[in-house]
Amino acid sequence: MKKFIHVVSSLIVGVAVSISASADTASDHRAVAKVIKGSLSATEAEAILHASYDGFVEIRGKAKKDVFQFTKVKSKSSFPDNRWEASALSLVDQIEVPLANATSSSRFKPSATAYVYFYRNGVEGVNTAGARQVNVVDGEGDYMALLVIREKEARGGVSVQSQTGNFNGSNGPAKKVYKFELDA
Repeated sequence: MKKFIHVVSSLIVGVAVSISASADTASDHRAVAKVIKGSLSATEAEAILHASYDGFVEIRGKAKKDVFQFTKVKSKSSFPDNRWEASALSLVDQIEVPLANATSSSRFKPSATAYVYFYRNGVEGVNTAGARQVNVVDGEGDYMALLVIREKEARGGVSVQSQTGNFNGSNGPAKKVYKFELDA
């Protein structure tokens, strides 16, 4: 009986340790991981996918006229709570993802989701040169924010392609991943 109790207690301790050791990473979101791998160098993608984030906000967007507008925060998926929602909304407001070709009726609107990850003191191995500098007053230090845009296909075989991305007035190929440096 003592041997059985010892085995059970060892299993419980092992499960508790593995739960406390597991950290939230961008790789937990498979669709986001796919966008990150396709948008960044292999080295940066791996560094980001395995780094623990300190905050996370998911924002839903809809097609309005010829761009995606991101306004609806999915509060239940915010991590660790809603403290990063205002910062995430201000970051997503700085980008524009236009719809270049949309062959849809008004009944089937395309949509997109913005995933914003916050990393205290950045992520080792990730180059933030050229990243947008943003001041955030939270009193907790410097952060790197990663904004990932995932477009969702409209229902009914509708084809939507965003071909031009606009970030602070620069035109070029559509970007799906944006880096920000946040200074407290």
